[in-house]
Amino acid sequence: MCKLSWLPKIHQLYPPICLLVIYGSVSLQAMDGLLIFGRGLINQHFLKRLSLAAVLICCQLVGMTDSSRHGDIHWPNTHFLQSVADSSQFPDIDLPQIAVAGHSNVGKSSLMNALFGRKGLVKTSKNPGCTRLLNLFDVDAELLVVDLPGYGYARAPKKEQKRWINMIEGYLARADLKLVLMLLDIRHGPKDSDLQLIEWLNEGGLRWLPVATKADKLSGNQRSKRLKEMTDAMGGMLSPIPTSSFKGTGIDKLRAVIEQEMRS
Repeated sequence: MCKLSWLPKIHQLYPPICLLVIYGSVSLQAMDGLLIFGRGLINQHFLKRLSLAAVLICCQLVGMTDSSRHGDIHWPNTHFLQSVADSSQFPDIDLPQIAVAGHSNVGKSSLMNALFGRKGLVKTSKNPGCTRLLNLFDVDAELLVVDLPGYGYARAPKKEQKRWINMIEGYLARADLKLVLMLLDIRHGPKDSDLQLIEWLNEGGLRWLPVATKADKLSGNQRSKRLKEMTDAMGGMLSPIPTSSFKGTGIDKLRAVIEQEMRS
């Protein structure tokens, strides 16, 4: 049976592997390359002294330090459940819920894919306004994420825009929500429709968190200035978390905040 008592032996035989495992500085992808290199060393120097079981322990320990896992949630273990056209059709699911809201061109689908650590799970489109239903995602059987229809798409018929608003408000009024992620394009800040929804959330006593998308589009100074302007525009109480779906900026922090809200 493999035991952690192997670690001192690994340290004696090949210190770099032990240090990397202990400090968790290797991603799963990097570990693959390390093992290929390590096998060559094992074959040449200490095949008889280091078993494959010890190497597997390294893999398991490094796996526990994967950045996609925060707390009890393994974010890439996310799958699409279903879409519903009306809040009354919402399934009976006993999981804490968070909702993701934002303008139709705010980069909501890309942000959700980055949050889940799954490319292409949430369908993206160059044409805004494609999310027209409530899309439900099960995250590691620990959390239900609800993708709300993007609002404010000027080219959509007025009747369709009204239907989206009624769907969003109907869901938010009925749902037992832990948090609403309020997505805002950092280049433009909150628009009138964003501020209207924030006011509605405040009146309903719903917790919400501003998330600034597309942070990579601005330089450091521009980003800081814009974040302050956004904070002031929303009343000065909450500062947006700057994120970039392209570079992964802020994703770990956003996951940590969500998990903290789940435990509150």
